[in-house]
Amino acid sequence: MFALFSLIALIVKIAVLASIYGAIVLLIFGIIYKVTKNEWVGRRLKRKLFLWWITGFIYSICSFVFAFSYWGDRGFGDFARIPIGYGYEVKNIDGSTTYFEDEKGSYSRQAFL
Repeated sequence: MFALFSLIALIVKIAVLASIYGAIVLLIFGIIYKVTKNEWVGRRLKRKLFLWWITGFIYSICSFVFAFSYWGDRGFGDFARIPIGYGYEVKNIDGSTTYFEDEKGSYSRQAFL
């Protein structure tokens, strides 16, 4: 159940950040157009809602993929994970069991006895 709440929170966080970054891209395009009067930028600004949406969509997809990569996966719910490099990671379950593990799961050693 905790993992489901974490997944929903991750999706909401990504959606909010994508909206903010989409607005920032619109602002940057607007500034570039005011300064340079570039025709290509001007055509993109005529469809502001589409530019904001497509920028947010691309950011959302990239962020969601990164969230499940080796470096982006922090764990869901009561499971925590910290990558420490060279294929090794520190994992924690319920805040009580901390252990080191390689990415294949073949090496596992408890951190504290």
